[in-house]
Amino acid sequence: MPLPHATEAANERMQMHTQEKEPDSSQADVNTSAGNDIVCQSQTNMCYGDTVLADSNDPAPYRGHRLKHHDINRLLDAGACQPGKDYRYPTETGRSFNPDWFFCEMPNQTKYCRNWLTYSKSINKAFCVPCIAFSGPCGSEVWTTAGFGDWHNRGRDIRRHECSKEHRAAEIAQVQWRCKKTVSQMVDKNRSLVAEDNRKVVACSIDCLRYLACEMIAFWGNTSMEGKFMNLFRLLAKRDYTAAKVHDAGKKMATNLISPGNVRCLLITIRDMIVHKIVNCIRSQEKACMIFDSTQDYSKWEASVLMMRYLDTSNGEQAVAERLIAVFTTGETTGAVLKENVIEVLQKINFDIQWLVGQCYDGAGNMRGKYNGLATLIQEHCAKATYVWCYAHRLNLVMNTVTSCCEDIRNTLGILEELYTFMSAHKRNYVFLRAQDGAVGRKQQLKRVSVTAVRLS
Repeated sequence: MPLPHATEAANERMQMHTQEKEPDSSQADVNTSAGNDIVCQSQTNMCYGDTVLADSNDPAPYRGHRLKHHDINRLLDAGACQPGKDYRYPTETGRSFNPDWFFCEMPNQTKYCRNWLTYSKSINKAFCVPCIAFSGPCGSEVWTTAGFGDWHNRGRDIRRHECSKEHRAAEIAQVQWRCKKTVSQMVDKNRSLVAEDNRKVVACSIDCLRYLACEMIAFWGNTSMEGKFMNLFRLLAKRDYTAAKVHDAGKKMATNLISPGNVRCLLITIRDMIVHKIVNCIRSQEKACMIFDSTQDYSKWEASVLMMRYLDTSNGEQAVAERLIAVFTTGETTGAVLKENVIEVLQKINFDIQWLVGQCYDGAGNMRGKYNGLATLIQEHCAKATYVWCYAHRLNLVMNTVTSCCEDIRNTLGILEELYTFMSAHKRNYVFLRAQDGAVGRKQQLKRVSVTAVRLS
């Protein structure tokens, strides 16, 4: 990975070459002086001093010069001069250039070609194509002007040069020159394509979440790749190739956008957006009634539900609406603990407690207690929040009292409760279901008699 300052230097050098002005008419196309080499180009051959160069990709004519725009294009289009083993390399001090140096062997025994390494047949030297074109005064004099001819140290100096920051910067500039774009522009283009693919996957996930949430269907199965969400996502992904790539083993995306953690974050975001819209609607009226209730779940914790009843005018019409605000669990059910949880939720959603004009709970002691009930503690913060005993719970108590007056009804309900307990065993329930095999329609299950009245009495 190139260093940031090396990349910036490469960009500056590329801009310097692209913005270079044409010299005055009084100047020659190539700077010459006594002792300098004369460079000229014909249609088929190139001249270097008194030697005719048959190879157009010989790097010798380009060394030590400040190249113009067309010179850089000619050098890059010609490519590196890399003669094969059939070429007879000149020998100096008993050593010569080895064509195996054109390739680099990786730790896994694979080889790749060093496209930057070029050999000059005219002067028996090796050069670096990117450094000649783009390194400028910061480049190595050995690889840009004098030429590398120390065949004794061969591979060591070659590996050292290709790992240098000057060489890396020159290679980056070469890529940018060929693509006519900077590295940041190329990365931004790929980033835009990846972002567009991610949006399609998230859009498919949102459709799945909206449907399952509206139908109140569980999302996950025994594993993260099972359940209603994954089955629905696979179905919708058949219409979108980008979303289908998530399940393609050979084309997995860099980020798993449908993992349980990401889906949970997406669901929480949707919830927060809905709650924010509800609070904004209440803010326009600054009046609402709070409804709160709780029940014990399988973990023996109290699952609490907080709702708001308000006047909805978002559609241009006035209508009474009841909307769910939050669901949370608590280990204790005292009025003080519930009050702290309720105030924390209201502060989190930016709901001013002074907007409350009513509160509706059941008749349990922790709710309507005169001293430590939730209703009393809420009224300490907002005196106008009038407590109303939930009429649904009161009706349940009335029905329980009425039925308890009749011995036959009381015995019938008791027998149904005992029958439910008796049939809860797995073996008995299995026999009960097998007995309904010949029946028409769905198989019936025994339901438990409501115990709400017992809890509230």
